[in-house]
Amino acid sequence: MEERRNMMKYLCLQIIQKVYILLTVIQDSTDSDVCVKPSSTVIYVSTCPVTDVEWQISSLRKNCSQYSDKCGYKYHCLINPFLNATLEVCAQRANIIERKCAEFNPGGEVIQENSLATCQKAGENCPYSYSSTTAYKYPGCYNLTKQQHTSGKMHINQNKENSSQRSFEVWKVILICLCFVIVIGIVIFSIIWWKRRRRQSSLREGSKKESEPFVQTSEKSEMNTNETSNGEHPRRPSIINVSPDPTYYTAKDKTTSEGKRAVFDIFDKKSE
Repeated sequence: MEERRNMMKYLCLQIIQKVYILLTVIQDSTDSDVCVKPSSTVIYVSTCPVTDVEWQISSLRKNCSQYSDKCGYKYHCLINPFLNATLEVCAQRANIIERKCAEFNPGGEVIQENSLATCQKAGENCPYSYSSTTAYKYPGCYNLTKQQHTSGKMHINQNKENSSQRSFEVWKVILICLCFVIVIGIVIFSIIWWKRRRRQSSLREGSKKESEPFVQTSEKSEMNTNETSNGEHPRRPSIINVSPDPTYYTAKDKTTSEGKRAVFDIFDKKSE
């Protein structure tokens, strides 16, 4: 009986030991999975807190403590490397030196100094070295992103105006060329139409002149044909009797009568 009891105790201890080891492995793997990259926690915001109260409220809302203490993540609201945005991120605290503004670099997954943004440029009196979790005490660094936005918008608007002006000039040249081409086309079409109209009119006049004698001849032939078919001879053109000069016929009559008398005298002489 005692041996059985000892065996049961041994088995229970072995089971408890195995379960403990399994739970330890699961806990370690869970801790390693929770420690995510800081860039996965980035949220871009329009403004950052500038007072202690605002910082605490934003920190509670972001809840960077949900990650394991092994990662050591703290709440930050910083500028990005390009000075055109502000962002919230859960990352390890960094020591900022050389009176520079603090930034979060997503490429390196680290908080560091921004080489382009100095506290003097931002109008802030930063210490030579300060913690990244106190960056909200120097809001001038956040204002640099607004200035960058403003200058960027002005540059974009200027580019848009220049491009629109260039496009307007191009369209103006195109319209002028198009109007010029249309005018030339109208002039050429008018000249061609006028020449064609003139040629057609000349051809019509020539065809009329050629057809008039033919029409007269055809009319006369038709009249002769009609008269022949009716048994009548074709009519001859009427002769216009012109009365001659009476003096001419008087002289002629005299010469004729005298000639007749001479002829009669000759016959009389022969008969005798």
